[in-house]
Amino acid sequence: MWDLEKITLRWLGVAGIELGCPGQRIVFDPYFTRVSLGKMLFGKIQSNPQLVQCHLPAADAIFITHSHFDHLMDAAEAARQTGVVVYGSPNTCRILSAQGLPRKQVVEILPGTVLDFSSIKITAFAQRQHQFVAGFGMRPLPQQLKFPLRARDYDMDFGLSYLVECGGLRFLTEACLHPGEPGSVDILFASPLNPGKNEITTVRTFLGNYQPRVVIPIHCDDMWSPLESPVRGQLCPTGRLFPPLARFDPRRFKDLVESMPGGTRVFLPDRLKVYNVGEILTNPKKIPGRV
Repeated sequence: MWDLEKITLRWLGVAGIELGCPGQRIVFDPYFTRVSLGKMLFGKIQSNPQLVQCHLPAADAIFITHSHFDHLMDAAEAARQTGVVVYGSPNTCRILSAQGLPRKQVVEILPGTVLDFSSIKITAFAQRQHQFVAGFGMRPLPQQLKFPLRARDYDMDFGLSYLVECGGLRFLTEACLHPGEPGSVDILFASPLNPGKNEITTVRTFLGNYQPRVVIPIHCDDMWSPLESPVRGQLCPTGRLFPPLARFDPRRFKDLVESMPGGTRVFLPDRLKVYNVGEILTNPKKIPGRV
């Protein structure tokens, strides 16, 4: 068993995660450019190289959960700057290749793929189905991709959830389509953007499926606001006629999860801050984070 103080994590904003084990830094869904809502709906979008370099100066591998723009758009630029390989679905790899990333830096993976990085083992699973958002569903990519793309041109084929095993700990980047596959985990990164009438059932289900010691909500901040702005909840459908949308409330989510049996705790990290995993697991309430 490693010294858990040597295992770190950093929430990069939106769905971005950086996990650090001795000698390895694995990154998931880095997205720093954060295009505005207007640009997302009506314009063409491009990665901001300066932001990528500032916030991700080094990495050993990049994994993409799915090929929507807010997960993939900055990956090619990050790979160019760091020289690492990007792993993802067929759509992910086609977009990366069309962006000019060399073949040796693009690796297609499918559910069931297992990769060993010395101190880290990563297993890909099919990700749970995504909540429908108009214009951003699952569909084939067009034959020709002409950059810069529009946000809605980053079409998704399927999603991947990654089980990361490091130093005797198990991290899961998102709930799986077949929840019995990964088993119990120490830390579950969850995208809880569904404050509607099924929220209690959803929370109870993922707690039962994965029995996490700690849940860390991700993809829950306002992805249209710049990184330097204060963190506020993402707008998400409520499942009700009124109001149809509401901002994600992290404190409400924390209270809901911690009210369930099983003793799972919720940790609300600050964006871009590095945390020791050992401290998060032993006493998340005492670590400075968002309140």
